Amino acid sequence: MLKLINDAFGHFEGDKIIKKLAETLKEVFDDSIFIARIGGDEFVVVSNFTSLEVINKKVVELNTIIDNYNKSVNIKLVVSLGAKEVVDNDLS
Repeated sequence: MLKLINDAFGHFEGDKIIKKLAETLKEVFDDSIFIARIGGDEFVVVSNFTSLEVINKKVVELNTIIDNYNKSVNIKLVVSLGAKEVVDNDLS
């Protein structure tokens, strides 16, 4: 999606989208131990001692903020989400 925005509207608009998503992630996941951009349009959030129930609530909050943002702009912010809960270090 970011490539399409950059190609159609320029890198300035693409950068605005990246910054908006970063700000929103910081707002929603403020108690996380790590939030980082790991690729062109990919971010990761790492939280310590957090259940999937808590993460699901934060995802609802994130989607609400994005929906409200999208009501007032021409270039919409679209996010795909995924989560993994690691219990007892079961992930290498």
